[in-house]
Amino acid sequence: MGGSIYPAADTRVCAAREDYELGLAFYRKKQWKTAARHFAAAERRCGRDGIHRYLYMSYHGLCLVCSGDISGLNLCRRAASMETIQATVFLNLAMAELKLRHRKRAWSAINLGLNID
Repeated sequence: MGGSIYPAADTRVCAAREDYELGLAFYRKKQWKTAARHFAAAERRCGRDGIHRYLYMSYHGLCLVCSGDISGLNLCRRAASMETIQATVFLNLAMAELKLRHRKRAWSAINLGLNID
């Protein structure tokens, strides 16, 4: 029979992953606003209990900061405050902090990420 007993959850996770992959593609091209939209969609689709929720949130925030919207820093900080597994969340926070010239906070984020990794 194969498959999950929660097919709707599988569909939701796959859709979130697709948005995340698209977001990464636009992120690499430095198309910040488009990338931010895809990361936001991935965050919404994965739900509150999604294991990658804070990763998506951190990329969303970083893209907002890179596009000139400093409110994205709050998303990065919130994602880092909730994350316990993925060091990439702290890397994204550090890059957002550096973009806004907060070197001391960037250093703290890097240290937290290194402790996790």
